[in-house]
This record gives sequence, structure tokens and C-alpha cells, in this order.
Amino acid sequence: ISRLSMSRNTVLYQRRYRTVFLDMDSLDIVVFSDSHGNSARMRDIIDGTGADVVIHLGDGANDIESIEKTDRRRRLYIYVRGNCDFFSSDLPYTREFTLLGRKFLIMHGHTAGVKHGTAALEAIASDRGADIVMYGHTHEPDDRFIPGEDGKMPLRILNPGSIGDRIRPTYATVTLRGQDFLTNICDYEGEY
Repeated sequence: ISRLSMSRNTVLYQRRYRTVFLDMDSLDIVVFSDSHGNSARMRDIIDGTGADVVIHLGDGANDIESIEKTDRRRRLYIYVRGNCDFFSSDLPYTREFTLLGRKFLIMHGHTAGVKHGTAALEAIASDRGADIVMYGHTHEPDDRFIPGEDGKMPLRILNPGSIGDRIRPTYATVTLRGQDFLTNICDYEGEY
């Protein structure tokens, strides 16, 4: 992601396949992880939400990349590589970026050992000064807020679950409006 220019309310980002202008007064974000070949579900959700930003947290990088290439709407796509993204070796395992003054840290989570808890993930996010850390890998939704203590900043932790899950596919939405920061874990309502 390259930030090219900025005016009062608009930021221009250059991505691999497109240039994107974002209205910086508010943003609607949809977050996926672990699609494992189920790009149709993501496309259905993306088309239905009107999201400005689409984030994918790995294990399906090729899925989201194919959607990005064919999406006619100007959205910002941000994604990382997971442990099963063998053919996406040019993608990083983590990314950091700022939207509407909030610092995001996204990763698949396997490098932080999230299947055994999120303490390492929380420490990494704290060290990097993140306001929100998003991760996948566990296929289990997680949406928590950790208040800042002992001089540490508060931290939102978000795992959208797995949109590729056969029993309960899930994803997350994030809404940024002024000082409001709203997250929601959603069940996929389409056909399985």
C-alpha cells in the first residue's frame, strides 16, 4: 500500500491493481480470514456491504486477490499471507497502516502462536503502538477490548473467524465514524 497524496477529506492510495480514493470522514471495513478457496462467499458479502476497505488476514490470499482484480468499485484491499498461502510468497505476514487516525496491525497469527492464546499477539501490538490488532488462523471469532493500564494504550483485538468454515462461516465489520469505532462479528447468511 502506498499513500500517494492527501487532501482534507480524501486520501489516495496506490495498490497493486488500482488507485483508490477514500473519503476520510468515515469508513466501512469488512474483514475476512481463512477463506480456503471460498471466494464466492466473500464476493457476495463485499458486493452486499458497500465496504470502502476490505481486509483479508491470510489463508486465502489468492481468493481475495482474484476478487480485487475484478472488483469494479474503488475499494482499498489490504491482505497478508497465512501459513497455507504457499503461492503468495511475495506477501508479508504482517502489515501496519493507519486509517482515520487509528493504527492497525494485521497478521494471520500463526507466527504469534495464537492457537495457544493471544498474549504474544497482544505484546506485539502493544510494542508497535497499535490501536487494533486483527488476526486469523484459529477459525474462532474473537472481538475484545483491553483497556489501557500502567501507561499502555487500550487495544481492540479482532479475529473474524473463518469465512471458509463449513459449519459456521463468519466475518467481521468495522465502522469508523469520527471518534466511534464499532466492530461486529457476523454469521454468513448465504448458501453454503
